[in-house]
Amino acid sequence: AEHSVTPDSVVKELKSMTKLSTFQSKIDNFAFNHARVFGGNNQAEMSIRPTWNLQQGIIRDLYSGGNKGSMTSPEGLLLEIAPDTVENVKDLVVENLYGGCRMADVKPTVGGIYKPTTNLPGYSFPPELSARVLIRGGKVNNVYGGNDITGTVYGGNAIGIYTTINGDVYGGGNGGGNGGGSGVCACYALGQWLGDYDLEGAASCATLASLVNDQLGGMYTVTCNAK
Repeated sequence: AEHSVTPDSVVKELKSMTKLSTFQSKIDNFAFNHARVFGGNNQAEMSIRPTWNLQQGIIRDLYSGGNKGSMTSPEGLLLEIAPDTVENVKDLVVENLYGGCRMADVKPTVGGIYKPTTNLPGYSFPPELSARVLIRGGKVNNVYGGNDITGTVYGGNAIGIYTTINGDVYGGGNGGGNGGGSGVCACYALGQWLGDYDLEGAASCATLASLVNDQLGGMYTVTCNAK
């Protein structure tokens, strides 16, 4: 009764200072239908190339590959957004589009060994580029040809744009990190795990914890460690 700070209020403060959590149940921004959409797995390796049929919806982060799971198909990756039609003009909205993974490698592999990919039938990409993006429609704000936080796109990547992009286009990835290499902090307070949070603005997990503690007036101690 003496203190008004609860685990829920600590979590709320963390959310206000970081990007949305990976977990759907913790999303508090309802401007999006989906926080993150992945073509690959969460943590396990995926050895087949995902195929896409994106029609409509509002997606914050769209990844051609996986989260922490490497993409090892010999064909590499291809994320293609089809042209708009009269029926679905701009029904698909993507805030950030990534040609690779969030925190994993795109590495075409045969027999456990990296093998540069060849072109896909019906396309004219240069050889060896393992992550390809073709944007022919939809409403896309920012485009990154590579990964988001960490990981390597073996052989390079390619972007083909045939429509308007409202924000920025980067041939490579987004980048980031927190000294631990993942850009993700596991935060604790009051003897409880509060969740995993992406760094945004804070230089490290320790800095993030310090910022949250300042907001809470030092009433409780929040610790955040690199994942």
